[in-house]
Amino acid sequence: MLLDDARRLAAAAPRAVLDVYEGLPHVFHLAMLTGAGLPAMTTFLRRLADFVHERPL
Repeated sequence: MLLDDARRLAAAAPRAVLDVYEGLPHVFHLAMLTGAGLPAMTTFLRRLADFVHERPL
């Protein structure tokens, strides 16, 4: 999905959440599997955990 498409989707969906991490490769958060500690990765994983916690099944 292209960034412009993601932005349009987020604008059209009232409950959508779109975080854009500039200058990072796709799936950058998987760097945790190599032991790399990117600050953006920590931010992403914290926001994901908060999102899931706020929306119980």
